[in-house]
Amino acid sequence: PTTLAKLADLPIKWRAPLPGESEYPLFMLWFTSQVNWDIGLAPLVDSEFARTKSDIKYLDYSAIAAPGIFSQVPAYAETVQHQQTGWLAENTPDAWEAGLEALIQDRELRQQCRLAAYRYLYAERIVARNRNVWLYALGLKPVEAVDAPIL
Repeated sequence: PTTLAKLADLPIKWRAPLPGESEYPLFMLWFTSQVNWDIGLAPLVDSEFARTKSDIKYLDYSAIAAPGIFSQVPAYAETVQHQQTGWLAENTPDAWEAGLEALIQDRELRQQCRLAAYRYLYAERIVARNRNVWLYALGLKPVEAVDAPIL
């Protein structure tokens, strides 16, 4: 509520999934069909809990080819290549403002980040590309990977 109150005067639309849509499979349907994403934001406080989190928001934004700004914490700093596949921001208002201004004002940078992130996702992170890792983890015989569509 405090964050929403601070955003109330900004010229943005607040959209949230319905309570039943918060489970991941339904959330992804909402995420990909209800919002026309320009820039994705993934703030994450650097904490003990956050250090156990994955880069899932980066993958989500990459899947819809939306450029993103991500907190410079291990979950994102190990994956996002600053100004290539996304924007890494220190957790300060000035750093987030700089990232937003850069992506809003620089169409070429937005395009570079969104396409490079999308390509990375489909070249490196989809199950079809990593099936040998999963099969090995499950104790099954790995099989050869197949090519995935890449923009």
